[in-house]
Amino acid sequence: MPRRIVALSRRTRAWPLWARYLATAAIVLAAIGFRWILLGPGEGYPYVVLFPAVIAAGLVFDRGSSVVAVLLGALLGVLLFVAPAGALRIPHATDAVALLLFLGAGLAVAVVIEDMHKAVVELVEANERLAAAEAAQDVLRQEAAHRRQNDLQRLIATLRLQSQTSRDERVRDALDEAIGRMRALARVDMRFERHRGEDATVDTRDLLAGLAEDLRQAGGAELRPIAFSVSAEPHEVPREQAIPLGLVATELISNTLKYAFPEDRAGTVSVGFRREGEEFVLSVADDGVGFDTAAAPKGTGLGRKLVRALVAQLHGRAEVLSGEARGGTLCTVRFPVRLPEDAAAARPLPASEPPAAGQAQAVPFPP
Repeated sequence: MPRRIVALSRRTRAWPLWARYLATAAIVLAAIGFRWILLGPGEGYPYVVLFPAVIAAGLVFDRGSSVVAVLLGALLGVLLFVAPAGALRIPHATDAVALLLFLGAGLAVAVVIEDMHKAVVELVEANERLAAAEAAQDVLRQEAAHRRQNDLQRLIATLRLQSQTSRDERVRDALDEAIGRMRALARVDMRFERHRGEDATVDTRDLLAGLAEDLRQAGGAELRPIAFSVSAEPHEVPREQAIPLGLVATELISNTLKYAFPEDRAGTVSVGFRREGEEFVLSVADDGVGFDTAAAPKGTGLGRKLVRALVAQLHGRAEVLSGEARGGTLCTVRFPVRLPEDAAAARPLPASEPPAAGQAQAVPFPP
């Protein structure tokens, strides 16, 4: 409503002075006519309907128009509705007091309306400047995200070229591993740009389902007998949690596709996310060949270090379920629903219960 009034007054305040005063007179005459219809031509209540006319003149035009409405309304009120009617005389003290009160209140209303109008105009203009700034910031953010994606793709292309020209197999493997993580980072960054909202939160179901689909396509899982299952509860998490969460999920799923199904083995990758009390639980499970947590890593071991570092950002804990009783691998990450203000405020998550005989054993994520 204030925006509409400001938009109207911007047009009407640009009218010539004579047009504004003529329109003000029309408003006052309409109020007098309404008084005449409402109470008849008799004496009494000469100013009862003039205050709305004063307010309307101030809102639509300016303070000068309100003053004109006050003076013209007082003149017509005395002339038409104060005895003796038709004469500009006020023989009774009560009528004089009523006139003075109307003049004082009307002029005060004119001043207040003008001040309120200025405040509303300033507020509307400030909101318009803020909206324009936010639009410009959004354009800059999109441009920055586009350039960031281009820079990542150029870096990936450079590393790929270096990998293809290298004769050292260990160097090629390291560069290929770096390329995979750069691609994962690019996917996560793009996914966050798609899910950026006004409240700067990300829906966990959309995030994990999208990342799993991206990794399935990027890892060639559609050409291999590997099925994906994503069961994630929808929770709005802030960007400070969503970034490490997405990167942890990306790393765990990538490692599963890389090591769990050798020689085109068939299998299933299950991604889960749920809330348990005051904790979130991310799980990535497979029915592949499994691995020995005590054995040396098959690659450089950087993936494990990344997972541990990202879980530390979440103030959580990662565990691996291993053992012949289960088969495959289950990686679980638990972290608080609300991040503490600092690392010292984070309470360690409770240790796992010791497994019963013959059951798979959950161990901390290996270093």
